[in-house]
Parts: sequence; C-alpha cells; structure tokens
Amino acid sequence: MRLKDVLIRFVYPRRCVLCSELIGIESDKYLCSDCEKATEYISGNVCEKCGMPIDYPGMCRHCRNTKRHFDEAFAVYRYEDRIREAIHRFKYRGKGGYAKFFGTEMAHFADLEEVPYVDYVVPVPISDERRRRRGYNQCELLADVYCRERRQVCINALVRIKKTKPQNELKRKERIKNVKNAFALSNDTVDLKDSSVLIIDDIFTTGSTADECAKVLKRAGAAEVYVLCLSISVK
Repeated sequence: MRLKDVLIRFVYPRRCVLCSELIGIESDKYLCSDCEKATEYISGNVCEKCGMPIDYPGMCRHCRNTKRHFDEAFAVYRYEDRIREAIHRFKYRGKGGYAKFFGTEMAHFADLEEVPYVDYVVPVPISDERRRRRGYNQCELLADVYCRERRQVCINALVRIKKTKPQNELKRKERIKNVKNAFALSNDTVDLKDSSVLIIDDIFTTGSTADECAKVLKRAGAAEVYVLCLSISVK
C-alpha cells in the first residue's frame, strides 16, 4: 500500500460495511472478519423464476400463479439483519461508497451462479425528487460497479414517469398497483430490438418493480430480460 493511501486510511479509517467496526489500516477489505464469516450468498433451492429461497425445487407459489415479464431473477443476499441495515444506510444515509463493495459482490455472485452476460445492463430508475434528496440513484451506482467488474455495457434505458410511494410501506397488492405503468423508455436509449438485458435492483420483495421495468423493455423489443438484485425479502 502506498504511503499516501496509508495516511488517508489513518485519517479516515475504513469501517466494516455491515457492522461499522474499524478495520485495520493495512486491510483492503470492506468487511471485518466476523461479518466476513457470517455473510453468505443465497444458495440451495430457489424459485427458478424469481430467485426466492424455497424448500423445494421448481417455482414458488407466487410465480406459479403470476405472469412474469422477466425471464429469470437472481438475488445475492437475504434482506435481513446486517445486510438490511447496511442497504438502508446505502440508500438513505448517504453511504454511496458502499456501492463498490456491493456491486463487486453482485459481480462475484453472477460469476458463481452463471448470471447471463447480456447486451445491456439497466438500473432501476428513481424519481428526480429522490435523486436530489439522496444525491444519487443507488441502483445506478451498483450497475456501474457491476459492469466494470464483468465488462458489461450499462445504459439508462428507463425513466420513472409516475410518482410512487416507497414500496416497503405497502402490502403486496398495493405494491403492484403502486408501480403499475410507473416506467417508460428514456428518450435517448439505444435500439433494444432482439437484445438481452439485465435489470439491476437493490431489493426484491414482490418483484413488482422489476416486472414493470421488464414489461417496458420487452415492449421495446428486448428478447430476454433478466433481473439481478442485491437482496431479496424472504417471508
């Protein structure tokens, strides 16, 4: 490590992304040893459509009874405990720097689980109001890191055209209604005809947001639309 980097670490010591404990100056890691040991990717049986952890092979009950516009979704972590708290800081408390760790983890997970390489990676958009309040779109930050790691092309193909309530405040049926027709193609997007696309999102709960985004992309001509989420809410 260069002397300059050591001095920066000394003045601004790195803290664990998940528990905020101090990490040694000489370490390049983003997690303390305890969190590193306790944090695991989702594995085992998952719904072959939405990626939800289940106790049996095949599709979850919701996907069996619901038409999905995306072809397949994947999720890295369960949205619980320290992961949930860290994502909350990432989204709402100005911890945009977490994107480097989370985006890299999404890329590592994608390699392990053979998430398809696609023509374009598309982050879920947020409203202009939320961007101004937060200072960034967390999904864009994740997508940028992911694309650097996997050498993919990131485009902002979607815009949010409808004011919506935070999904975490709503029940399942309300969430579906909340994001219905909330997205549209951006004016300067590329031709998506016959393309493959990967949507990047931070939290998958019912899949309503990802599904609405996929619907717009499919209508624009995309042949395959996949979803990769940082976390998934397991209930």
